Amino acid sequence: MKAESLEDFHAERLLLSIFKEKREQSFNTWGKDIYHHEVSQRGLEEHVSLERFKEIFASVSLNIRVIHEDSKDFEEPYEPTFYLMAENTEAITVIQNAPHYFSLKTWAETIEKAREINSKIFACLPQEEKEENAVDFKFWKLGPQDHPFASDKQLVCPKFEEVRDNYTQGVIDQFEALTNLKKPDEFGRIILWHGAPGSGKTYLIRALAREWASKHDISPEVIIDPESFFSNSFYLDTMLTSASDADTFRLIIIEDYANIVSTGCRTNPGFSRLLNTTDGLLGQGQRVIFLLTANEPLDVIDPAILRPGRCLQRMEVPPMTADEGVAWLHKKKADHLSAQLEGKKQVSLADLFAIFHGNPFAQDPGSSSKSGFGFAN
Repeated sequence: MKAESLEDFHAERLLLSIFKEKREQSFNTWGKDIYHHEVSQRGLEEHVSLERFKEIFASVSLNIRVIHEDSKDFEEPYEPTFYLMAENTEAITVIQNAPHYFSLKTWAETIEKAREINSKIFACLPQEEKEENAVDFKFWKLGPQDHPFASDKQLVCPKFEEVRDNYTQGVIDQFEALTNLKKPDEFGRIILWHGAPGSGKTYLIRALAREWASKHDISPEVIIDPESFFSNSFYLDTMLTSASDADTFRLIIIEDYANIVSTGCRTNPGFSRLLNTTDGLLGQGQRVIFLLTANEPLDVIDPAILRPGRCLQRMEVPPMTADEGVAWLHKKKADHLSAQLEGKKQVSLADLFAIFHGNPFAQDPGSSSKSGFGFAN
């Protein structure tokens, strides 16, 4: 552990001393390995007082050992920042609560016990009201002091039935085959989707997230900074060892990162890490599926990526033919706009939406973008 302040230093010394106490207790079963589970986000939906956190800790039988409250003199109204450490015979839990950041960490002998305690605590906190079509996502990035953290965010995702008319029959067939797998990670750990910007990958990713969140009870995870993720082993290890349910898999989404799988990829330090994570020693016992997207054709992909058992699916999301575009406009009851497709061999989904909405320069909001699969829209 690395302390970032004097208070952190003293708190971490106490944390280490508590670990030592537990191992020396004759009636304690703590072994050599200690597992860590963490939940963090940008902040709670509502202010939670220090007294309320004390009540929550008591409700899960945790005894408070440290309370550190920010004593700076701010103008009212002010939500204080505080740090709590509590423990019992089974676990140690730390909460950091600030106006714009919340972190809940628990150490225990098993990851299941740590996850159980965090779930009980988090269930007592103010929860964001969930929209009917919303899916819970995690967005990972490398923060200050090279410390990885995940922010939780709900995104509205369509059912595939609502967007299937946006795709060719080949894409429809492959998407349905993927979502019909009962345990998709048993067939491979890498999904490759590629297609030009505006082809509708955003809609497709959100539809997959909605489908798998419903069927497999997962929260899709997005890597915002893939270069840091694959080049920093601590970042990768932290993400892999973070919370995941033993009876399901994790979907890790990485945007526009063709250079890790295409020509010359073996010079990318992340290439070997991706292989090891999906089918090597590092990946043993991990149920992780990586969904990688690219905005350019993937004509040459390293054969190590495509090996059976490693690559779950490789799919192009192509533009529509002019005839398919005319059929799309017909379903929208916009036959009068079909003349704008005359002379075209192909048309993107973004172009079709622009024609439909009467603006030939605008892209549909669902098209892929650097903002993160259009998730930031």
